[in-house]
Amino acid sequence: MKDGIASRSALEGYTTSRLPEFSPLEKLLLKGSADWLGINYYYGFSISNRVTFPYGIPQEQVDGATIRTVLYPHPQGLRNVLNYASQTYKVPVAVTENGYSDGTGTLNDTSRISYLRSHIIATLQARQDGANVLGYTAWSLMDNMEWASGYTVKYGLYQVNFTDPNRTRTPKASASWYTNVIAQRSIDSC
Repeated sequence: MKDGIASRSALEGYTTSRLPEFSPLEKLLLKGSADWLGINYYYGFSISNRVTFPYGIPQEQVDGATIRTVLYPHPQGLRNVLNYASQTYKVPVAVTENGYSDGTGTLNDTSRISYLRSHIIATLQARQDGANVLGYTAWSLMDNMEWASGYTVKYGLYQVNFTDPNRTRTPKASASWYTNVIAQRSIDSC
């Protein structure tokens, strides 16, 4: 990555890479300064290495074309990233966001339950592997405004009626399921 950004920077006429380097002092000050690491994880991505860096195309378009070729639920990816982060950074990790948008906001959101179940199991497996996982947070409690998509995606365990001035909230099937998981402290009985 560093080499790619440096090459692209040179093509664009920069004398140094657009990716700044940390000074030895900054590295010393930062090392070991985090108490824990929060991870937001939603999907796996299939990626490929871009060998050439097209000149004259904005970097965000180059990066987007390089990275996102396939988007799919991948619980093993969550397990992998929890293990990697725990082993590499030697601090506890927490899943701070993990969720599924069914796109419809349906109340019978069995696909969300399946997604959450498989990702909670992956989190538990990472703990069994030795990862120091502090906790797991499902995203999101309610349908909300997502930065890149507005109100069109529906991540909530509760449906929100955005046309009602009172913003009526109705529990989806996943709200009941997640409540039971937490109350029983078990994924197996839910």
